[in-house]
Amino acid sequence: DDEGEEEASFDGVSGASKKRRPNPQGDDFTVLDPTQDDDNDGDGDESYKGGKEGEDVNGRIEDGEDEEEDEVDPVKVMRERKEEIIKYYNSGSCHSYPTSYVLLSLTKTSRYSSSTSTLWLSMVGSTSCHQEGKIDNEGWEECWGGLERERIKIGENDNEGEVVMGSDGRTQVQTSQRGKILRSREFRFPLLSFWNLYDSMYYSNYVSSRMSCFKGRGEAKLKEMMAKMGIPLDEARQEWAFMRPEFRKKVKNMIHEYKGEYGVPDVEVDGFRMVTGFNSSISSGDVATAVRGILDT
Repeated sequence: DDEGEEEASFDGVSGASKKRRPNPQGDDFTVLDPTQDDDNDGDGDESYKGGKEGEDVNGRIEDGEDEEEDEVDPVKVMRERKEEIIKYYNSGSCHSYPTSYVLLSLTKTSRYSSSTSTLWLSMVGSTSCHQEGKIDNEGWEECWGGLERERIKIGENDNEGEVVMGSDGRTQVQTSQRGKILRSREFRFPLLSFWNLYDSMYYSNYVSSRMSCFKGRGEAKLKEMMAKMGIPLDEARQEWAFMRPEFRKKVKNMIHEYKGEYGVPDVEVDGFRMVTGFNSSISSGDVATAVRGILDT
């Protein structure tokens, strides 16, 4: 009988697996065919469940296709969640001051409240936020006003705190003013004092986005503006310090004349400069651009 129990449980016709159950009239086991209908009700052997739950008589998993459809794609879920968060934040608006401006306010109760270097660092940080578009023109004007009040408060004489341009277009300052912070009007051209006029305008975030300089038509538009201002391209590509004085002197007036026509009305904004030596100064915008370049690399 033990040998009988070890016999293969497959018939030669259908190949379906068979199940043994005890015979109530004896100790022998009766081999059941799962395809055979014991109670003649047309539904086969109801007592056979196919082994594991969820499997049919041939061992196939029931509703397998439904399970595959119900599988969750983690990438899709993450993308939908990110879109939901972006939609939530875009539904409202927020306003905040630059961190450097806030830190300057916190130093008012410390011994560094009257430090020119602390004020200058705050100016550089706030200018960087405006350059990157983190605050708009209205927010920058508000920050600039607060920084200007602090500049006056620490002893910088307001009557002497303005940049004066000489007849050759250069900054005129005295040697004794080294380290002094001056208010100024700055073009939104990065590193103009160390670069040339054409490239500084071409790579300016403000000018490039307004005139679409990254396209051929936008670049031609910039060259057209240079021609209308009466500045040859050779001179426009000349380093600012070595540009002919007659062209350098009229740059400011000519840009103001054509800025509306070429869609750059806010090309000049309020800013600050620090005197570094005789007839030499550096703008907070140039320092912010240089520091950002160092951090990015």
